[in-house]
Amino acid sequence: SSDVDVLGTLLDASGAGLAQGRGGPHADVHIVSTLEAGRYYLRVAAGGGTEGRYQLRLDAEGIDR
Repeated sequence: SSDVDVLGTLLDASGAGLAQGRGGPHADVHIVSTLEAGRYYLRVAAGGGTEGRYQLRLDAEGIDR
C-alpha cells in the first residue's frame, strides 16, 4: 500500500533517520489519518520519551517509491 511505501521512505536503519539526536536509534511512527490522496499526518515518538514526540504532515508528492 502507499502507507507502507511512505513509511519505508521515512525510516532507515530501524528509525535512526527520524530519531537521530532524540535519545537513540529508535522511532515509532503511526499514521494518524489520510485526509486526501498523497497527504499523510504522522505521529512520531522518538527515543521513548515525551520530549521526542511530535506530529508532522507529509505530502507524498516527489517521494521516490
